[in-house]
Amino acid sequence: MVSPGKILVAHPNLESGLFGKSVILITEAHQTGTVGFIMNKPSPHNLNQIMQERGISWELGDVLYQGGPLNTSALVMVHTEDFSSSNTMYLPGGLAISSDELMIEKVLMGNRPNAFRLVTGICSWAPGQIQQEINHNKSWLTATPNDAMLFNSTGLKQWRKALNLVASETTAQYF
Repeated sequence: MVSPGKILVAHPNLESGLFGKSVILITEAHQTGTVGFIMNKPSPHNLNQIMQERGISWELGDVLYQGGPLNTSALVMVHTEDFSSSNTMYLPGGLAISSDELMIEKVLMGNRPNAFRLVTGICSWAPGQIQQEINHNKSWLTATPNDAMLFNSTGLKQWRKALNLVASETTAQYF
């Protein structure tokens, strides 16, 4: 079942394009559609450069993640629930997302969550589309993420950890 706080893990057969070998955190799932952020694909853009363009001196790492192909100018922080800003949305499982200028100011002043990732862009699916991709196309697997899997690795390593999580959850259903 796809719901906020869950992850979509690209099926090993889904190899090409932006969604191949991706891990997507679902933030919204309702009758108008499904929204989420790719968590494991670093963006080709440099975070320090983007912050400099906004007049911000950023010294907390330069990795920015490619959250998806839509609304790529939006900067969103996916983080643990121990942080809030003026535009924070809480998700099940101890996660949250924030997307405002105040979040950057707070982080720069030392008020930061335990773990976070900055992403640009979102993923969005029409009503019923993602369930069709799961049931008929076998494109996606689902799991409940943990902070270590979401924030402590990236790329193929993160995707493999997510696949292991799917396998563990599936096995736990039967034993």
